Amino acid sequence: KNHSKKETNIIIILANTIENEGLIRISEAIKENKTLKKLYLGYNKIGNDGLFWLSLSLKENKSLIELGLES
Repeated sequence: KNHSKKETNIIIILANTIENEGLIRISEAIKENKTLKKLYLGYNKIGNDGLFWLSLSLKENKSLIELGLES
């Protein structure tokens, strides 16, 4: 049997009214993700608290090479 794991390389969540709490949960997940290459979160309602938690998770995630936070 082939039990290969699926890898998430790109996450796109644009204009989805994500606020700080949602970004904190996303940050917790990407901190552990070792395959994520691109993350796009533009046009959401992210504030300073959410960005703070995102910055902490990015210190531990070494695979991410592109981040989109357009507003």
